[in-house]
Amino acid sequence: MELAELLGKLAPIPPDGETLAQFRALAARGRALVDRPDPRVFARLNMDFFKALTGITGNEPLRDISERLYYQTARIWLKLIAELDLAEEAAIFAREIAERIARSLYRRVSTCESSAPRFTSAIWSASS
Repeated sequence: MELAELLGKLAPIPPDGETLAQFRALAARGRALVDRPDPRVFARLNMDFFKALTGITGNEPLRDISERLYYQTARIWLKLIAELDLAEEAAIFAREIAERIARSLYRRVSTCESSAPRFTSAIWSASS
């Protein structure tokens, strides 16, 4: 989790329309998963969200180590997913996606005063 937080802080890549659309789509998939929990869909969303997170940093060593650790530990939670209350986990994950989107993108655009309000507004509307 600590490394994932750094992805939006160290050598951040400024968001563009494609990045924002990608995160909006992930948020929508997360909300849909809450209504129809499915282990395979949950796993795919988790992987896609991780890939999107690694795309917001230009720090290649951080990206590489995060990827190695993620894929090593993914096997563990994939085995445990059957034991979880998937609907509850999906709701938690959907909120986490919305929060991460807001934090990561706001941090990156807050240095550009003119675009910060536009991106912040777009993020919050995507997560509701």
